[in-house]
Amino acid sequence: MGQIIIQDYTTKYPLQMIGKEAGICWQADVTDEEKNIKRAKDCVISEHGRTWEFPQVYMVLDGYSARVIREFYTHISHSIFIDDLCIWIRSYSRRCYELEA
Repeated sequence: MGQIIIQDYTTKYPLQMIGKEAGICWQADVTDEEKNIKRAKDCVISEHGRTWEFPQVYMVLDGYSARVIREFYTHISHSIFIDDLCIWIRSYSRRCYELEA
């Protein structure tokens, strides 16, 4: 069975990053993390997808065939990112504390 290894280069706080970048675009206050998170959620809900490009996930797909890997990055990766982002938003506070621990 293969495994997926998330590398350290992965964005640790994607909601803050999305909200901050959107705030810069809108010339809003980007110093308040709670406002950035709220702004990021609004971007996801309103499908302001340009901001979703900023957070990155770096991973190693170890033990999978070339076909599976190709399928992942050509067809599935965008929808998985959006699903994960929605899951992240729904459980944000719990997962954020887990990352900090």
